[in-house]
Amino acid sequence: MWRRVRDGVTAALLGGFVLVEPPVGAGTGGTWSADTSRPVHAWTFVTATDTSAKCDQKRADRLANAESDLGVDAESLSPGTKLAAVFDARRRSRCVADGDYFATPPGK
Repeated sequence: MWRRVRDGVTAALLGGFVLVEPPVGAGTGGTWSADTSRPVHAWTFVTATDTSAKCDQKRADRLANAESDLGVDAESLSPGTKLAAVFDARRRSRCVADGDYFATPPGK
């Protein structure tokens, strides 16, 4: 946890990019999904880097290691399960400028 805080502070102070993924939640029918409709500042912070290329590389590494990290093959998962939603969130992750992620939301 402290590494994430440190990375976030570093990105905010120095400028850079953050890797974020959409939050995962259960819908009304009990099926799980990655909520890509939320604004980027409400997505889950993964890590921060100083360049776009490093951020893209971290994203690629996380995608390549998803099966070993989560302990299951994505194709064997039933759609709507929590673990399938976690895989989907990882696939939908993206790198954004730190100013876009750490910006104060409108109305606050």
